[in-house]
Amino acid sequence: MAMYLSTLIAFTVLIIIPDLWYFQKMKKHHFFTWFRYLSLIPGVFFILSLFYIRFGLVYNNSYKVTAAVSWIIFVFSIIYTPKLLYIVFYYINQSFNRIFKARTRIFRIIGFAFSVSLVTVLSYGVIVTRDDFYLKKQIIYVDDLPVNFDGYRIAMFSDLHLGNWDDKYMIMKPIINMINSGNPDIIVFSGDMINNYENETQGWKPYFRQLKARQGMYAVLGNHDYGDYTKWKSEKAKAENLEKTKSNIRNLGFRLLLNESVELVKGSDTITLAGVENYGSD
Repeated sequence: MAMYLSTLIAFTVLIIIPDLWYFQKMKKHHFFTWFRYLSLIPGVFFILSLFYIRFGLVYNNSYKVTAAVSWIIFVFSIIYTPKLLYIVFYYINQSFNRIFKARTRIFRIIGFAFSVSLVTVLSYGVIVTRDDFYLKKQIIYVDDLPVNFDGYRIAMFSDLHLGNWDDKYMIMKPIINMINSGNPDIIVFSGDMINNYENETQGWKPYFRQLKARQGMYAVLGNHDYGDYTKWKSEKAKAENLEKTKSNIRNLGFRLLLNESVELVKGSDTITLAGVENYGSD
């Protein structure tokens, strides 16, 4: 997996500094010794995990491992972001008291409330609303649109990142129902079918094949579809992964537009649908 050494060092520092700070504060306030040392366990776990990710998963090609790493990073974020925020507000409070010769704790309270709110919002977004898909209907007015295309229906969706769902194929059911209920003329997928690896699409074909559109389904590649966000053993391996990704997207039922266009015909009128490539992280 792609992780810069500087990123590893930065994360390690962000773990050690707050953990030692809280350890000293607990010592000052006479917390049980066993509790103080117990509080260091998450930090040790995250540091060991990060070192393993950096040095042990250099050429990982398993989307399941990538999904597990994403969850580790998420848990790291909801533990250490509020810790750091509270420390910032703690010293703002100290500075305020010194400057104005006050004895308030208001900024520490604000820091605590802000930290709790942040954890709540992040957790709710990732756990509760992660698969809360909805259909947004948008009427687009186009000057000089051919008469026969008035009322033409395009269903567009994107960024499924299939590897994140760990083979939870049933998340496609509401997507299928919403798109098909709109009775679209065409369906367009606008990129990021996967995170990095072509095998992320395994098992999804029967579900994508349930999507219905009168004039077909079209897709373009997104930046993640190029596999730029992981490390490959060779450029050849990366290129082979990309070619398989293209083939897999086609097997899902899409016509993949790679710097090309198609003519859409309705009655005696024609419009052009063009798809351009996205050049990944470059």
